[in-house]
Amino acid sequence: MNYARYLQNITAIIIFTATIGIPSITRGQEQPSESKIKQSKEGEILIGLGVLLPGTVVIDGGTSVERDSTTSILAQLIYDDFSTSNASVGFYLNVGSVGMEYYEDPLSLFEGGITIRKKMKLEDKNLKAGVGLGYRMFSHSSLTGVTGLGLNAQAELQLGDPGQEHNIPYIGVGFLTQLTGGNDDYWITFGPILMLVGGVTL
Repeated sequence: MNYARYLQNITAIIIFTATIGIPSITRGQEQPSESKIKQSKEGEILIGLGVLLPGTVVIDGGTSVERDSTTSILAQLIYDDFSTSNASVGFYLNVGSVGMEYYEDPLSLFEGGITIRKKMKLEDKNLKAGVGLGYRMFSHSSLTGVTGLGLNAQAELQLGDPGQEHNIPYIGVGFLTQLTGGNDDYWITFGPILMLVGGVTL
């Protein structure tokens, strides 16, 4: 699907630009009061539910074939530590099931890793963006022992300030990739698969 690839490329550009551009965007803005700085520099837990849009998975067992993944559901948890600055080193977990053509049952997905993210305040809202690097596992009755290196990116708009309120909803967009991975029989990789997500910040 060409439209999906265009969306994935645009998403990657937006997230990359937001991640590297936050310092320059915020430079010159009025500095918040000391009390607001203390409130905003805390750990944040994001719990969300997302939709993985269709993508293409490459399976190579001597002969390379492409399989289309279908729209799938993904649950995620992200922890951001903003205790020292507006840049965070945290962690994430993704759990879901991924449907794929020629497979009657979906593949179970579990993934965990570290994140590097930045935050920018937009009046009474927060924009956060960053990347994640993790260890990914797939489980299926006919495709066992599949692991991979997950390289992901995601951006969220928090519809409120978690430093001053509780249970703040957010919406986000991102993508998952797997640059290397597989099992003893196959190499399994895929480029960006677009993800839409929404949830709450605790």
